[in-house]
Amino acid sequence: MAVRVALDVSAVPVRVAGAGRYVVELARRLPAAGVTTTLVARRDDAARWRAWSSARVLDPVPGSRPARLAYEALRAGRGSLAREVDLWHGPHYTMPRRTPLPVVVTVHDLTYFTHPEWHERAKVALFTRSIRHAAGHAAALVCVSEHTARELASLVGPSVPVVTAPLGVELERFSADASGDAARLDGLGLSGAPAILFVGTDEPRKGLDTLLDAFGEVGDADDDVELWIAGQRGWGASPVSAALASHRHRGRIRPLGYVEDEALAALY
Repeated sequence: MAVRVALDVSAVPVRVAGAGRYVVELARRLPAAGVTTTLVARRDDAARWRAWSSARVLDPVPGSRPARLAYEALRAGRGSLAREVDLWHGPHYTMPRRTPLPVVVTVHDLTYFTHPEWHERAKVALFTRSIRHAAGHAAALVCVSEHTARELASLVGPSVPVVTAPLGVELERFSADASGDAARLDGLGLSGAPAILFVGTDEPRKGLDTLLDAFGEVGDADDDVELWIAGQRGWGASPVSAALASHRHRGRIRPLGYVEDEALAALY
């Protein structure tokens, strides 16, 4: 009998990025791998999950963050769902507090412990507390790299099993096939100039400030090279925005904002 998994997708924002991509790919690929999957989504968010995945979708979770977190802590993984699945997967640090189900929690990194200045204070408080709780109460933890697993062992010392499952690459869209790429790049207003590409949310831990400093020197040495920045603005983006606006090679820096998947594949 196939294992029956409830996957919590309720924290994935409207614009998918970062760990949200990991959750989307789990939702798509678990059913394809023969895992009977139930996606637990926000009340206003079921339609896109049904479009992305063949899994069953339930949408009981409130939309606001405080209500969503309260729901997860007190109500998630209980009632009829607890009788219909074998396992709850919390793919982003947190887990239900009152479910009778065994819970697996994914830990992506430990920067909430090592570099709290890179994050909003509320998130530091939430996720350090959540990781410590999961380290003592989950059935198992999944780390996305050996580095994360080592830091978890050093900083938290989990008493539950830890498995390392490295992140993969989505090869259907992100492949060596370049057909159509030129048109997609043209749609973004990009030329065929040599370029340095940055992909990621604009926030302190991504190092965009360092990249802009480095591009100053690269741009001095090469009059043709451009810097393409693909990603939405995140928390703490203002200093980078100011540095970009005053950059001496501002005319060769292309801030693209959030880029949809098809165009993103062309950038790579």
